[in-house]
Amino acid sequence: MPPRVTVILLTCNRTAYVRQALAGLLKQTFSEWTLTASDCSIDPAIRAEIHTIMEEHRRNDAAHKTRFIQQAERVCQSEHLRLALQGVETPYVALLDDDDIWMPDHLERACAWLDRSPRHGLAISNGRVIDADGVEQGWTNSREDPLPESGNLQGWLRLFMTSFFGSTSGYVFRREAIENHTFFATSMVDVHLALSILLNRYQIVGYPEASYFYRVHRASSYIKGAQVVRDRHDLRLWLFRQQGLRIAGRFPLFPLLVVKSAGAKAMDTFRDWLGKGWQVGHEQRGP
Repeated sequence: MPPRVTVILLTCNRTAYVRQALAGLLKQTFSEWTLTASDCSIDPAIRAEIHTIMEEHRRNDAAHKTRFIQQAERVCQSEHLRLALQGVETPYVALLDDDDIWMPDHLERACAWLDRSPRHGLAISNGRVIDADGVEQGWTNSREDPLPESGNLQGWLRLFMTSFFGSTSGYVFRREAIENHTFFATSMVDVHLALSILLNRYQIVGYPEASYFYRVHRASSYIKGAQVVRDRHDLRLWLFRQQGLRIAGRFPLFPLLVVKSAGAKAMDTFRDWLGKGWQVGHEQRGP
């Protein structure tokens, strides 16, 4: 039977947990998948190690096709995903970060929901947070806050525009649901994908139960704190420039959020200006 899901694993300049991510993939109860792994590391030693890991995986998993790509240069995550998606023909796509681990039912549960309707566009799973040693630390998303119903467009737009719900490794989506997606250089790749799916009038389901382990460690690419807030402001402003009227027509709160983001960006610029002015004045006066 031809595969129905392309699993996309992106890796860049780290190798410590890739084998564990691949091991979780091999334990899936859903078997109709193929793997596209892409590496954009720039260190020759890391590139060689990733190549070795992927060759080991190919030998150990003759049942599934493995496509391995090594990019010519380092690229941002959104561009990396765009490149990996080229040539994908399966109806569904699942994202797997190189340091996370899927639980065995991850693909089966998501694909069962996507199969129920051609308008089902994205299944998002909750995850258990683990540290570098695999010790559980908590949850990626709150289990107490009720999630919108799958057909509640306004509710899902509000959730993604005003929170940091979700994580890449929890995403399994219908490929045609992002057909007109423009890849913008943002760290919030998962949120941007979800917004495109919603604006294309596809439905989203969110599961409060975990189906993967989200690893946090020293080499994590996920940036918390003030930077991720700034990234959200940048994404809102970019969306406003690209399709502001379209979004506002479906989510009336959007213009207010854009004003908030514009104000925050202006304050950041002002603080940077003050900081540079203080530094120049201090250098001129001397110690």
